[in-house]
Amino acid sequence: MSGWPAVWTGALLTLAVLSYLYQDNPAWRITEHLYVGLAAGYGLGYTWQNYLRPVLENQVPAPGGWIWLLPLVLGALLYTRYIPGWDWLARFPLGIWIGYGAGYVLAYLPRVVIGQVTGSMVDLASLTNIALLVCLLGGFATFVFTLPDRPGALRTAGRVGRYAILIALGVAFGGAVLYRFTLLYGQVHFLVHDWLGFGR
Repeated sequence: MSGWPAVWTGALLTLAVLSYLYQDNPAWRITEHLYVGLAAGYGLGYTWQNYLRPVLENQVPAPGGWIWLLPLVLGALLYTRYIPGWDWLARFPLGIWIGYGAGYVLAYLPRVVIGQVTGSMVDLASLTNIALLVCLLGGFATFVFTLPDRPGALRTAGRVGRYAILIALGVAFGGAVLYRFTLLYGQVHFLVHDWLGFGR
């Protein structure tokens, strides 16, 4: 950000967002609505400028370009759900969308799963690989629900897998918290350095 109007605007909006840590207030709500509105406006402008306009200007007038109008019509049909009596038309683009998504997952997922399976087949030459195999098998044993009375070894393996899952979730949560602190540090640095002028 350059120039004092941009710095003051960014600082005041940052303070308005941070005021939510105290309690919900009008400054926070105004900033929230401003952010959502700017994001929606930017997304609309970006979509029109980079996707819709080039297709309408370059692809549609070309020979056989009428086929490009089909996605536009299907997208417009999504909004018929807000018109009483016409809402059933929105089911067609939704059906195509969901069908495509399901087909994509079925075509793409096996490669990912096979890659994970082959990646778990490690050489047991190090303590790290042995721990990985124990956690993997324990994770599998945790989700064995078909046996009403699980044998002692399976019960123990399930307990080990439960702890491994909890550690993995804790690490993921810790990474998310660290990422949030990185964002907070950037904003505090902006307030102290760029806005208040300390440390220049």
